[in-house]
Amino acid sequence: FFNDAESTEIYTEQIVGSVRCVQETDALTGPVMSFFDTFYFQKIWQRKQVKEQSEKCFLTQSEANQTFEGVEFDIAVKYASVLRTVYATIFYAPLIPVALIFSFLSLFFQYWIDKY
Repeated sequence: FFNDAESTEIYTEQIVGSVRCVQETDALTGPVMSFFDTFYFQKIWQRKQVKEQSEKCFLTQSEANQTFEGVEFDIAVKYASVLRTVYATIFYAPLIPVALIFSFLSLFFQYWIDKY
């Protein structure tokens, strides 16, 4: 398919560039999407409204509990995200060793974002 070394080198550089883009996208989208979760900001706004109405609030205890509980944490989705990152890193690490650093940072930030 490729007759000369120059064509092979250009093709290899394109593949490595594409793989690096995929790896960086995978490393960034998980933590960023978790950090800017719209449901979390909606809960914060609802809590603020309830606190401002403190004496005039007509919520039942169960409604107040729902308002002040945390955002739903779906362990299956989080586990799948971690596995996707780890498997992609294991697969692409021989091509791009810096993928290990991206993945480590991604998992580190994802941990701290999910913790709080």
